[in-house]
Amino acid sequence: MSKKLINSPANAVDEALAGLVGANPSLRLLQGHRVIVRADIDTVTEQNKVTLVSGGGSGHEPAHAGFVGKGMLSAAVAGAVFASPPSASVLAALRAVASPAGTLVIVKNYTGDRLNFGIAVEQAKMEGMAVKMVVVGEDTALPSTESSAGRRGLCGILLVHKVAGALAEQGATLETVAAFAQQTANAIATLSISLTPCSLPGCKPSFNLKEDEMELGLGIHGEPGAQRTKLKPVDEVVATVFEHMTQQTPGYCYFKPEAGMEVALVVNNLGGTSNLELLIVTNAAIRYLVDAMKLKVVRVYVGSFMTSLEMAGVSFTLLNVSLQSILEWLDLPVGAPGWPNASTVEREDSHSIPSLTAVVTDQACFSGEPKTVVGHNGHTPIVSGESSCFSFKSIVFFFALYLTTFPSSRTCVSHDFYGTASVLDSKVETVSHAMKIKSSWFNLLNLSCNSGYSTRHVAGTVLTLPTTMFQRKGKTNQGIFD
Repeated sequence: MSKKLINSPANAVDEALAGLVGANPSLRLLQGHRVIVRADIDTVTEQNKVTLVSGGGSGHEPAHAGFVGKGMLSAAVAGAVFASPPSASVLAALRAVASPAGTLVIVKNYTGDRLNFGIAVEQAKMEGMAVKMVVVGEDTALPSTESSAGRRGLCGILLVHKVAGALAEQGATLETVAAFAQQTANAIATLSISLTPCSLPGCKPSFNLKEDEMELGLGIHGEPGAQRTKLKPVDEVVATVFEHMTQQTPGYCYFKPEAGMEVALVVNNLGGTSNLELLIVTNAAIRYLVDAMKLKVVRVYVGSFMTSLEMAGVSFTLLNVSLQSILEWLDLPVGAPGWPNASTVEREDSHSIPSLTAVVTDQACFSGEPKTVVGHNGHTPIVSGESSCFSFKSIVFFFALYLTTFPSSRTCVSHDFYGTASVLDSKVETVSHAMKIKSSWFNLLNLSCNSGYSTRHVAGTVLTLPTTMFQRKGKTNQGIFD
């Protein structure tokens, strides 16, 4: 049985929903049901705006309850972990957000969700409510045939929530919101890569993956994917994902990219992937889409959106944003706690900025009268002198300047961090040695710089440093430049 921070499996979903509402005053919990509703829902219906309802099994947090708020969902219905919510709760949600303008229900393409939400929609219509339903299935892992249940609904549904929510917020009619929601759903493709299984509270993992294996196209409930392969470097993984996602063989043909096409990219943490890995994957994905596929990546959303409990892995979603006004709808501010802020700055070919280059106006620039160091673009002065205190950035800058100005043999400084500075005859002859020196100086990050200076001659240059910057609690650290 896997470890979980819970009180009991039976209460896990209810306590999680209570935590969400407790942390977000803009949300309310519908009594007697696992339904999260906007706190200002009365204002929304009084303004005669279309309302939106979605939901599904728990265990995919923040979906779907985390996307309830202004500009997105009006209500979300939660089932047990990996189980569709009952139709009675869906109907209760529809009643709670009923609007004269009508309600759009957005569900993922799973049999249980289509059945239970569909029953509730028909019951609501019988009660006189104007309700439409859009089904989202954008998985590209497996071929779609007439005998299959169709493509599975995955993280791409959140983009449908966003577009539909923006239109509803702007006062569009139910027919318009539903039409664009379906059009958006048809323009999305998603594919996942999984490294580990997940486990329901109180249960063992639902399947096994070997230590050196990964699975392409695994479902968010642990459904089988397209293939299992040996774990590869992330660049190869990303290439495999997008090649599979965009293949045009019979039974697939889900997403046909064209050079210059503008797309939005979602890199979704399936639950157990570190932020470090997530950003490495994001970098690889952007580079592949831009360099290999010649696409324009105009929006990137990175984070945990549609998880699968603690499963390690990611899913990639592409949305063709050439549709009318879709970028405007994606960029409209929202009040949902789970939605990220994506940069709207136009992406450049280069992701980096020029490194800082410096010209020293005086060789003995570290002591005496204030001297000027000219930075990038020639107008960044850094002033030093006996009467001023170095900032850490200045110290690191001067040290980096010293290393680059005198690349040959030189004398290095060692400190015991108790105020004593000594000069060691140590030559900088290798890259690894230089990295040691740099690393040791960066260890000074959490040291204070208040007053007092210790002057030492270093390779013919006077280096003036505050003695208090070497004061640090703990044991003496000798020979850090060895």
